[in-house]
Amino acid sequence: MKGLMMDYQLTIPAILRRAEALYGRKEIVTRLPDKSFHRYTYADFVGRAKRLAVALRELGIGRGDRVATLCWNQYQHLEAYFGVPCAGAVVHTLNLRLHPDDLAYIVNHAGDRVLLVDKTLLPVFEQFRNKVQLERVIVAGAAGDVPDGMLDYEGLLAQADPSRYVEPELDERDAAAMCYTSGTTGRPKGVLYSHRA
Repeated sequence: MKGLMMDYQLTIPAILRRAEALYGRKEIVTRLPDKSFHRYTYADFVGRAKRLAVALRELGIGRGDRVATLCWNQYQHLEAYFGVPCAGAVVHTLNLRLHPDDLAYIVNHAGDRVLLVDKTLLPVFEQFRNKVQLERVIVAGAAGDVPDGMLDYEGLLAQADPSRYVEPELDERDAAAMCYTSGTTGRPKGVLYSHRA
């Protein structure tokens, strides 16, 4: 006999649905690198996270693929925290305070296919850019002004058709996020989080 009272998959898309249903009109406020504030609602956030999921799928990102982020703690990074796993992929936050050699090692070891980088952190990325094998680099906070060969985050979201969002069939034990340790002996070590975690 199995108890089924709490028989519900704990996944990130479920959290997103709950945020929209219960807090859609509540405000999210983040501080941007230029010290200004950005404000929008949870409903706005959910829509943009879904657009990001659609955009990533259209770039060929799928189940289990790693999407790295090199961003400040602002609204576009929040969208990645949810949008990447809602595409079935794994969001991989990079610690911008690590040495460029460690960042290159981490990106390569993790097998990151895409990097989402804040425009203000492009100089950090440039320090290890030639040492990594990324398929795409997406620049947030650039408003169309991105270096050659890189994609504009806002442009990607604007082109993504929200009606094409399909919630992926996920198991709560599927990978959702990863990060690497710092300050340990030897090379940084990867830590993988499930949707349930």
